[in-house]
Amino acid sequence: MSEPETQRALHGRFRASRADRERVIEALKAGFVQGRLTKDELEARTARALVARTYADLAVVTADIPAPAAPSRRPAARPSGLPMSTAISVGALVIVVDHLVLLAAVLSGNSGAMTLAAVLLFTALIATLGAIIISD
Repeated sequence: MSEPETQRALHGRFRASRADRERVIEALKAGFVQGRLTKDELEARTARALVARTYADLAVVTADIPAPAAPSRRPAARPSGLPMSTAISVGALVIVVDHLVLLAAVLSGNSGAMTLAAVLLFTALIATLGAIIISD
């Protein structure tokens, strides 16, 4: 007997847990829903699964039922946010332009224009940080 066969044989002697029995029962239910088992077969095999003590006992109960197909892995949905480079570039441009507006307001000596430019600069900074946070 080769090593993998020996390991499988030894694994079959290990005691099954309640969770193992429940997984087998779920597989039996899936087989019934798919039309692979009759109601009588489902009941009989469920009873055998409930009293199974080892993995080998459980394997006998589901030997002729194909394993459930693995769920298909869909590609991850593409985030709807801006690319990080775009968020940073636009934010930097807005901040530079706002600094120019602030400089023009300071040079004009108009305190209302300086206040407005300072508020716009702060708002642009917050908006840039927000765009970076939501970008992908």
